[in-house]
Amino acid sequence: MTNIISDMEMKEIRVKNLKYLVKKYGRKSVAEAAGYADSSFFSQLVVGIGSFGPKVAAKFEQAYDLPEYWMSTPHIALWDDGTMASGKDIDFLIDELEGLIPLLPQGEQQDKVLQAVNRILRLVPPKPGS
Repeated sequence: MTNIISDMEMKEIRVKNLKYLVKKYGRKSVAEAAGYADSSFFSQLVVGIGSFGPKVAAKFEQAYDLPEYWMSTPHIALWDDGTMASGKDIDFLIDELEGLIPLLPQGEQQDKVLQAVNRILRLVPPKPGS
């Protein structure tokens, strides 16, 4: 299933992932690692007002040896920002999980994953009109 994420949502994901890196490694360390040591641009990124495109995201991925597109992928469990995951975040994660199910071996392992997905789905309020 294809997910279309707007530029605004992508920027929000990248900002939250950057805030996680800052929390984990420290603001100065993250800025220096990506080449923004003396830059107000880095401060703008952290607060969400800078232009945070794929080239900028790649600098952080390379600096911390993260997989390609890590900065553009929601890591809700890491964010710990006190906010609830949005419905779009949850939909994205559910779609990703459901896409992985056919790749699992048949049997008990697949059953356990399906049970976990069903438990998650029970926690998610239904969409209006569903």
